[in-house]
Amino acid sequence: MKGRHTVQRQLLLALVLLCAGLLAACNRQDAQPQGSGSGTNLTIGVPGMRLLFDRDTLSVPANAQISLTFNNSNAGLQHNWVLVRGGDSVAAAVNDGGQTQPDFLPSDRSQIIAATRVLNSGESETISFTAPGPGSYSFICTVPGHFIGGMKGVLRVE
Repeated sequence: MKGRHTVQRQLLLALVLLCAGLLAACNRQDAQPQGSGSGTNLTIGVPGMRLLFDRDTLSVPANAQISLTFNNSNAGLQHNWVLVRGGDSVAAAVNDGGQTQPDFLPSDRSQIIAATRVLNSGESETISFTAPGPGSYSFICTVPGHFIGGMKGVLRVE
C-alpha cells in the first residue's frame, strides 16, 4: 500500500512541476518590454493647484511608439506638455521662444519632439509619437511662468 501512495505522490509532484514549467514558459513569452507590439501607454497629470507634473520622470524604450495622455486636473489654470530634444538648456530655449505665441510654442518647432495643445482645467488630450534614441529628454509646460515655477520633468529613453 505504501508503494502505491509513493507512486501517486511522485505523479502528483511531476504534474505540479510540469504545470509550473508551463506557466514559467508562458510568462517568459509574454514578458516583452513595454513598447513592443502595440506600443507604450503613459499617463501624466497635474496634482491640485501646484505648478508640477504628478510624475517628474517617465521611462520608455528607444524608438517605441508612445501614446501619452495628459490630464489637466488643475482647477483654474491652463497647462500643456511639451517634450524637447535635449535637457534643461533646450527646454529653456523652447519655453522662452513660446512665451509670446498664442499656443505658447515657439514658431521654430525643430527642438520639439511632441506636444499637447494648451488644456483648460478638466481637459485631457492623448498624443502619439515615436520615442527618440537612448538618452534623457526634458518635458515642460510652456504656459508663461510654469516652467520657471518648476513644471518640468525628464523622459528617460532606454
